[in-house]
Amino acid sequence: MTLETTVAAIRPADKPAMAAAAELQSRLTKPAGSLGDLEPLSARLAGLAGACPPPLPEPAAVAVFAGDHGVHAQGVSPWPQEVTGQMVANFLAGGAVVNAFARQVGASVTVIDVGVATPLAGGDALIDANVRRGTRDMTVEPALTREEARAAVDAYRRFCFLAVISPTPVTPSEVVDEVWHQHLIYSRDYWMLWCGERLQASLHHDPTPGGPEAQMIYRRQYAETLALHERVFGPPSPELWPATHRRFGPPRYHVTDRNHWLVMPKPIAWIRHLFRR
Repeated sequence: MTLETTVAAIRPADKPAMAAAAELQSRLTKPAGSLGDLEPLSARLAGLAGACPPPLPEPAAVAVFAGDHGVHAQGVSPWPQEVTGQMVANFLAGGAVVNAFARQVGASVTVIDVGVATPLAGGDALIDANVRRGTRDMTVEPALTREEARAAVDAYRRFCFLAVISPTPVTPSEVVDEVWHQHLIYSRDYWMLWCGERLQASLHHDPTPGGPEAQMIYRRQYAETLALHERVFGPPSPELWPATHRRFGPPRYHVTDRNHWLVMPKPIAWIRHLFRR
């Protein structure tokens, strides 16, 4: 199965489910269209799930995808790219608006680094799926090459094959894990066609408790996955499948203890703070 045949097999949203959702909206005791964009969104969700009403996600989760754009070099934003890393740190610390909303509904918040220009702090809530440190300037050249995108998707397809033939659980690299979650979350095709018909097996698993013990299990499974990849497909690409010690290496960040260091805000941040009073 090639990437082209995989894309060609993706089916449109279920029209009967979408029609049923729209009909349900028309029967609710409220003015038509009073919920704004939430109404067509509910129909779209029903179409993706193939059922009306669509099932509630359990457990609920929020994914924040972070990246830097190369077109920033053209002066399209007054903010430096360093702000991206600062915002991600705020997400991971639970201090952003999205964290407050998520807490209200009991949802988790995960940040996926798909192209942030600077290395980010590690942690259970951060997935390192960085394709490159910031995209290229799209006014000069393509932001990402087709080869970069294809390489990630092809690596995911091979991982799925290994998951089916392996006698023990397998663990993906960060890049492959990102493609996997994109397929699982945003495609009804994943559940019905990919797992149901093509693989005839479930790849997904329940959330894990995390911590050092879980990390040791993942480390062992990842090493076994690399060995299986080499036996079946040959040596894996180090860009897509880094060595075990790199995949589970120390975090690439520096923690500043504010009890011992004075952290000064940039002038523009201090001015904004004063005007908010």
